[in-house]
Amino acid sequence: MCVTVTLVVQWSEVTRLEKNATLVFPESVRVSTRHSEHFFSMFININDTFRLMEQLANIAMRQLLDNEAFAADRSLPKACKTLKNVSALKR
Repeated sequence: MCVTVTLVVQWSEVTRLEKNATLVFPESVRVSTRHSEHFFSMFININDTFRLMEQLANIAMRQLLDNEAFAADRSLPKACKTLKNVSALKR
């Protein structure tokens, strides 16, 4: 009996990527998200796979930061105005 498991992790949820070497997983990649951690192992070429994972995570972060909804988020602090020609006592 063969069981196939599919795990989908959104790249925008990834908070950390690490290459690990432990007794349980000799060469593995640890993917940490906001809510969980996942270990992946048994790669043909772990270095190429890890570099690709880093690139995909960076692209996802770039897209998230370029998103207009992110820029319009009202919960983020606004840039403060600089005070010009105001004495030190008034500041």
